Amino acid sequence: MFKKLIVVVVFLCAAMAAHAEEGVRLGARLGYSMQSVAYKMGMLGLKAGVAADIPIGPIFISPEIDFLYRNNWNTTYTDGTKAIDGTQHEYAISIPLMIKFLFGSTSFIALGAQVDIPIAAKECFDDDCVNMNGKYPSSKEPLSKERADYDVGIVLSSGFIITQNFVLDIRYVYGTTPHYKYREDDISGIKSNPMTSYGFGITYFFL
Repeated sequence: MFKKLIVVVVFLCAAMAAHAEEGVRLGARLGYSMQSVAYKMGMLGLKAGVAADIPIGPIFISPEIDFLYRNNWNTTYTDGTKAIDGTQHEYAISIPLMIKFLFGSTSFIALGAQVDIPIAAKECFDDDCVNMNGKYPSSKEPLSKERADYDVGIVLSSGFIITQNFVLDIRYVYGTTPHYKYREDDISGIKSNPMTSYGFGITYFFL
């Protein structure tokens, strides 16, 4: 799945660049995000990747490929008299593809879609962690949750062009696909809410 997505994105970028006007820009982006699957359970995410602006007439096509680390939720519950901390962290590859509209020379808005591919997703309770890849741990006990193979979301972004090379943006991603599904006998197959995120980033365009 991941390899196919990379091939499609590379092909689309190459095709658009071949038909684009002069002025294609390539840069590096660093970002911070907060994401949440359940109310009041949002946690941080850090990302780094490459971004492009490809002019097509009066607009820009803006694809990205980012590598990120994120903690998708953090909660504490009580088991008898003991407080237990629960977290769900993972690495992921994120592939946004947006259409960007400029407002003068200092600001823009962008909208599009994003696909995230989770890697090494784990659910932890204190120091007890299990993979969420749908396989059974060594104990042979079934996992309670199985992470989705991918997340799909709608992206809305706006930003400011600080200099010719530096761009600051804020971004909101509305999730449209379930984050995980349950595997417990009484609720097997039931799916969770999508994951929504918001954050900001800065891009340095070196080309």
